[in-house]
Amino acid sequence: MEREEVDFFSWRRLSLEKLYERYDSLLKDYGIKLRPVLIEIVDVDTYWGLWDASTRTIRFAKKLLQEYSWFYVVQILGHEMAHQMVDECYGGWGGEGAHGPKFQRACEELRIWEPFRRACVDFQSTPLEVGMEEDSESAKLLDKVKKLLALATSKNEHEALLAMNKVRELYAKYHLEHQAKQPGFYHHWILLKKNRVERYESRIFSLLIEHFFVKVIYTSYWDFDASHWYQAVELIGTRENVLMADYVYHFLTHQLEYWLKDAVERSPVAFSRVARKSFRLGLLAGFSEKLQVSEQVSGARGVLGKAMVLFQKDIALENYMNRVYPFLRSRASNTTMIDRTAFATGKEVGKTIVLKRAVQEEGGSSGKLLV
Repeated sequence: MEREEVDFFSWRRLSLEKLYERYDSLLKDYGIKLRPVLIEIVDVDTYWGLWDASTRTIRFAKKLLQEYSWFYVVQILGHEMAHQMVDECYGGWGGEGAHGPKFQRACEELRIWEPFRRACVDFQSTPLEVGMEEDSESAKLLDKVKKLLALATSKNEHEALLAMNKVRELYAKYHLEHQAKQPGFYHHWILLKKNRVERYESRIFSLLIEHFFVKVIYTSYWDFDASHWYQAVELIGTRENVLMADYVYHFLTHQLEYWLKDAVERSPVAFSRVARKSFRLGLLAGFSEKLQVSEQVSGARGVLGKAMVLFQKDIALENYMNRVYPFLRSRASNTTMIDRTAFATGKEVGKTIVLKRAVQEEGGSSGKLLV
């Protein structure tokens, strides 16, 4: 047998193993009972997934697994399981159509995202973000933010700080104005492509929760190409807040490496591994302190203060999180050794950082900056 054939059979075996595991976990998580099924991976171009009631088989297109994210695959799996539920639990379609009310009810029980409840999903027009449709009002907001972030490149520290604070106030105002409209909640995944979340990354995600109106979920995803589990982080909130939080994450990760490199080059002694970690954490502490100062200046009655209080007491978002993730648990924080000198140095640098447009490098942007 050729090596390529052996590799394919090994890949298919592992892929099927993960699909069966996910199938079982969906049933367990949501208390659903279905008869066991056969799962197959087939080389077709006519569909992404298919429920065959006559053979009780769920089929996946090989192309889906090889070219698209685990999070897409899970939604397609749920879609086909919803068809199975209609057949086995709801007495069949009953003439209402394959994607009618019974199917939608099954999708709701399985917590399938709305874009994946349709007969056809166009992955070219449906980004990894779930439900990230843009309206004219949010487009205007993003355009204003883009212009303000351009102003934040000013060498005048006062002007740059004013621009950054104005961006945050715009988002806070938008959050307040649209809260009463019961907005939908959106999901975006940051795929870390590694086995662990670093301590400084956890601190960035804490910053997003504290200052940028989003919920953060630590999760993992199966990389079909590498046949390996990797870490990911899911951002949940209104569309505009999720976009901003994603921007801030990539902006800060770039800034960490930029200023760490600068500090290492300036230091008369070598930076140890602990010193590098400490510098990153210190920089983030300084940046967080700057955000806190701007919120204190705004005050509890200011736009930022009102928006943060409202976000912390957002019952609709809490109910949504409890429904989608009924077994969610808080992530325990881990401890780390700190080099106090490096931490203090990083903190002073962090106090000087302002949000601004991406630093352009040869070949394009240094990160996935969305505005």
